[in-house]
Amino acid sequence: MNKIISLNTKTKREVINLTDKVNEIVKESKVKDGICLINILHTTAALIINEDEEGFKKDILKLFEQIIAKDGWEHPDTSDMCERRNATSHLAAVLIGSFQAVGIKEGKLNLGTWQNILFVELDGPRNNRQVAVKIVK
Repeated sequence: MNKIISLNTKTKREVINLTDKVNEIVKESKVKDGICLINILHTTAALIINEDEEGFKKDILKLFEQIIAKDGWEHPDTSDMCERRNATSHLAAVLIGSFQAVGIKEGKLNLGTWQNILFVELDGPRNNRQVAVKIVK
């Protein structure tokens, strides 16, 4: 089973919990034991598994602001195709990653108590961000 989750983001950088939406897809698939593959279809967004807590979400975004300096990158972010100055967004996405695999156990995502599937927007606001979900038996 393949599904796309579409979402709109509201700010330059934000973290959005996708766990419930992905669990709905797992439930719809009726797969009891398998793997859920999740990937972002963009180069300026990322995917993590961690706690959905406001302080953590602010900290993860702050971490990438601190790791990646804002100037001096070669990425042609002033080309005709890209009005945004977004080299740091591309670089942060590379460091975070765009893919997660989660086991399915007894028809549900096999996540720990505090684990959630989190979409990380790095270059918003954007409309129609897409996350691909594939359920494998």
